Amino acid sequence: DSQQNENNSAQVEQNQNSKPKAAEKKDNSAGKTETSGVGARTTLKSMKNLSIEQTQGPIKAKITDIQMGKLETNESSKKLFDDKDVVYFVTIAMEVENTSGDTVAVYPDQGTLVTDTKEQVEANMFLSGNKLGGDYIGNVIKKGNVVFITETNPNDIHNIKFTFNGPSDSNFERLGEDFTFDLNIK
Repeated sequence: DSQQNENNSAQVEQNQNSKPKAAEKKDNSAGKTETSGVGARTTLKSMKNLSIEQTQGPIKAKITDIQMGKLETNESSKKLFDDKDVVYFVTIAMEVENTSGDTVAVYPDQGTLVTDTKEQVEANMFLSGNKLGGDYIGNVIKKGNVVFITETNPNDIHNIKFTFNGPSDSNFERLGEDFTFDLNIK
């Protein structure tokens, strides 16, 4: 299938603590520009249908998609981005599951991203939409995005490390180690 072979040009590889589950493929959204209330968003790198999982205690975290791009802000949104005309972003789509019947807290949307360009940024909770973090009451799955604003053009980023604190119980006792996803972006 020649179409599929062309789509395999950008892949994500995983290092150390994370276990890849399936072949990751580049999708066709790279290069597309969409206009919204905050400006014109152009996707520069996009990897869909990933299944990169880690489990810490009763929490299973899975990265399903990674999208990197630039946003050309408009007049009304510039104040959200320190009055910059252009900002770069990394969006990590996730599914997070509590596999126990207990209430467990975990906050991927308060994570940290480190790039191979020596940049470290905290997740933008406003842009992330607050769907992933908080209490997971019993056996539940939450799906959402973790969004990072970077100074670096995604075309210059070839490795990202995404970390967030491991789960804790209602007494704030840790139930697992921190999550660390170390990903090579090709």
